[in-house]
Amino acid sequence: MLRLLRRLIPKPLLRIYHAILSLLGAALFRFPSRKLIVIGVTGTKGKSTVANLIEYLLRSQGHAVGLASTPLLAIAGKRWTNEAKMTMLGRLALQRLLRRMVQAGCQYVVIEMTSEGLAQHRALGIDVDIAVFTNLTPEHLESHGSFAAYRAAKGKLFRTLSGRRKQVADRRIPKISVMNADDPQVNFYASFPADERIFYRTSERDTVDLVPRATVLTATNVKTERDGVRFRIGKLAFRLPFLGTFSASNALAAMAVAQTQGVTLEAMRTLLAAAPTVPGRLEFINRGQPFHVVVDYAHEPVSLASFYDAIASTKPKRLLCVLGATGGGRDRGKRPILGQVAAAHCDLVYVTDEDPYDDDPRQIMEEVAAGAIRAGLERGRTLHVIPDRAEAIHQAVADAKPRDAVVITGKGNEPWMVVKGGKKIPWNDRQIARDAIKAVLSNSEVPGA
Repeated sequence: MLRLLRRLIPKPLLRIYHAILSLLGAALFRFPSRKLIVIGVTGTKGKSTVANLIEYLLRSQGHAVGLASTPLLAIAGKRWTNEAKMTMLGRLALQRLLRRMVQAGCQYVVIEMTSEGLAQHRALGIDVDIAVFTNLTPEHLESHGSFAAYRAAKGKLFRTLSGRRKQVADRRIPKISVMNADDPQVNFYASFPADERIFYRTSERDTVDLVPRATVLTATNVKTERDGVRFRIGKLAFRLPFLGTFSASNALAAMAVAQTQGVTLEAMRTLLAAAPTVPGRLEFINRGQPFHVVVDYAHEPVSLASFYDAIASTKPKRLLCVLGATGGGRDRGKRPILGQVAAAHCDLVYVTDEDPYDDDPRQIMEEVAAGAIRAGLERGRTLHVIPDRAEAIHQAVADAKPRDAVVITGKGNEPWMVVKGGKKIPWNDRQIARDAIKAVLSNSEVPGA
């Protein structure tokens, strides 16, 4: 019923409603962001990892930090799974969480901010001090209408930097923008006013029109190895226990923010080498099996290809890939592209359910499978369509041989699968993977197996 009303109400009126609700929520909880140093992170890919790394670096310096990200919420070191199935919480829920952070003595909060959340004014009433841009590739275009509108929605975060400068812990907090200079869209975000602009990059390409007095953090010699990614900043060598060259870019974004708050490169060199894995983000599930099993949230073509490349850097014999696509009218055009990407990287592909919402699950799977077939996979041999996601995961794990890699994408650590009528079914890809590994190991212990 609520979804139907949203479709019937004219968009301008809906935007006004969202804005009023956001301001009411901020007022109800006494504008908690005014007592916090607020760090907002936006972009298509890497938001969760960057947000969690920022929280980790600041917390490691003894600061009380709050976090609102897709996989995790945190207040002053206490962490729990974000079960809302929303990257950016609703207006009242987010303001309530910020008030709890203030009450717990937090000085900082890191908030992952989505294009849809920003377009719906969920950040209205949140006084942002540092805005971070990771990258931009086409996504959610059905929702926004065009790539330009999608880019502009994320720009709302940087527009908030024109607000008042606050006093926190007896110091005046400047407005700072942190931006990925490797991304072609960086100049758009650099055009917004800020007291300080920081660019980070992993290449020497001049994709950004550097503004006067801008700071540039550059990583060189970026190499991905079996135990993570390595890079240099000046004479200092860094290692991050995350795979993929994109992990170096994510680390730079977090480092740039941490530097503005007094964390030195030398300190971060030690901290990053021991950085904790973000749940459901390139997470290896190890129960003693002779092959890799990895769970990740990647759900759009560019991030999926980057994820597959990262796993390929570990030199597996074969890649066995479990994937699906989201329903609810979301980016239908990318479904066959996801199949094509999987076909280009994987030896065996298992297309399955993900979050169908009100769409026909079978149709979603067939559209993904069609892309894989066009790219050369053969149904029943290198391509399997298995509607039951748990069954698909179990089958992929059962098919794995020593030194293979089973990769399960699309949901990460999400605790729900959403089906018709908005019904939420409890879900856990990571636990299902553990169960599948246990079953394989148990069977292999049977004499003659």
